[in-house]
Amino acid sequence: MVDMFSVPHMVTLTTGSGGTLKTGELKPGGRAGIFAAIASQPGDWGKLIDRRSDGTLLRVQSPLKGVERGVFSATYFDSYVTTAWNTYRSATLTVAPFENQPGTNYLGRTDGSGNLNFTDPSGARVYTIHKPSTTDVFGCAGNLAAPNDLVAGPIARTVCAALHRTTLAAIHTQPSLDPNTFYRTAVTDHYSRILHSFEVDGKAYGFAFDDVGHFEALVHDGAPRSVQVTLTPF
Repeated sequence: MVDMFSVPHMVTLTTGSGGTLKTGELKPGGRAGIFAAIASQPGDWGKLIDRRSDGTLLRVQSPLKGVERGVFSATYFDSYVTTAWNTYRSATLTVAPFENQPGTNYLGRTDGSGNLNFTDPSGARVYTIHKPSTTDVFGCAGNLAAPNDLVAGPIARTVCAALHRTTLAAIHTQPSLDPNTFYRTAVTDHYSRILHSFEVDGKAYGFAFDDVGHFEALVHDGAPRSVQVTLTPF
């Protein structure tokens, strides 16, 4: 789903202890509902839908793919990013990226050049995020690229998730873990919002770091007995 939604499928896992875990199950009429919701969303969202020549609905691509194809606004998120960055000229953003280390916090403030600088508890600057573009946000890349380390990457992925969910400007401690606060603004990632809304468990991989806060579609067991992939009828 990070790239597109087309054929709905559910993954069922039998755990080593004999339990069952599953994700990816759509609500009744979910596939048609996703396409209809995307098509009815004002703006460029409907342009993300690909149809066969006879009108058959094939897939809906992510907004990042839409920007890359030139059918979706490359400045869509710019206004929200500006609002969020300006918020932290006078307020402090607290990023607590590790669930098992709640005391590990990084504090962010926007400087006069428009850079969001993060310090550790000692006051030492540990990371800077230059103001990202819409493409950076949709891809969690560019100025929001998350290296595989223990400081820059966790901060970047947390900020990118908060931008997709448009919680960054209003909620000053991230990640926000209340899904009722997600996607509440007019400018938001409606692609991800709609995908989540049609899943039975509310989980989806709507963007690259949708796993921040455990909102991704995932089943896991250290010693599974079996796995089954079920294509949902449509």
